[in-house]
Amino acid sequence: MRERHQNETRARALATQDRNYWVHLLETVDTWFPVYRTRHPDADRAGVVAHLAKLVDERRRRGFSEQGHEKPPTIPDSALFFETPQALRGFKGHPESIFSTTSGVAKASAFKVFDVENKSKSDTQDQSSFSPLITDTFVGAHAARFWLGFARLDSTWDQVDIFHGSPSDRVVHMAVLQIPLPPPTTKVIASLRTSMFITLNQGAEVIDDWGFFDDQDDASLKIDFCGAFTRNGEGFPDPQAFGFTSAMSLGSSDHHFIGRDADMSRTVVLFPGDKPSLFLGMRWTFAAADSRIQTGFTEHAENSLFGFQRPDTGTPGVLFTYEPEILIAQ
Repeated sequence: MRERHQNETRARALATQDRNYWVHLLETVDTWFPVYRTRHPDADRAGVVAHLAKLVDERRRRGFSEQGHEKPPTIPDSALFFETPQALRGFKGHPESIFSTTSGVAKASAFKVFDVENKSKSDTQDQSSFSPLITDTFVGAHAARFWLGFARLDSTWDQVDIFHGSPSDRVVHMAVLQIPLPPPTTKVIASLRTSMFITLNQGAEVIDDWGFFDDQDDASLKIDFCGAFTRNGEGFPDPQAFGFTSAMSLGSSDHHFIGRDADMSRTVVLFPGDKPSLFLGMRWTFAAADSRIQTGFTEHAENSLFGFQRPDTGTPGVLFTYEPEILIAQ
């Protein structure tokens, strides 16, 4: 059920992207058709216009019946969500409690990139790179440097095909740090708090007219916070186990510093034998046709950051506190 819902969501997004592309070609046909005809002497303007109109109409009608449509998957218990920073700042939490048995700050032990939706066209350029901040490995890290890049260049003379195919593509990936927490020796109430941050130190470059005809197509880069909690000690969960909170969405170039942060607070009951872990990171989505998009304006330069720190002091890490469950005799 979940896979079907994801496939329909992807199909809807690509259909919308395609339609925007064909609409723009139809609107600007008088600009590019004379040039196009020099390489395609047999092309007929009326026929081209009629076919473009048909493509636009097909993508308007393409969709999914709401009748009998399965509901989206429910939010899993493992999903973590994030609040505005002001919600938790200044709240000292449980460390001062006289009943507290364990408290401290946890950092990462592992890192993983999830390929949620891969490119559907062989000539799409979908790239990224990550490295730990300060440390040599992701063991003990609290943040990662990164660069993201995406390019679709379909409008060369030999690649433009008005009558077949689709110019659009879309990719979705996640980069996640695993933060293991101490396994409890008795039943405890665990309070977990941290603040996630994502910063694009040199903004982002969005070239929405990368093709020969300068055909803008609503290219976009969307970045979300993502988080999950597990207690089974089995490593990284599936992407469906995560919760997502929007961080930023870009449809045009912005070379200024862009930063977002959001707080996470979770209280759970842990039992002896549990092996709890937090999974914190980011999800990014590229969607475009004839476009080039990247973080910053220097290719492969890892000058952006994501990570986590205590919301009260800014110290790197996740603040955790374990309190034993108190039983009151009757």
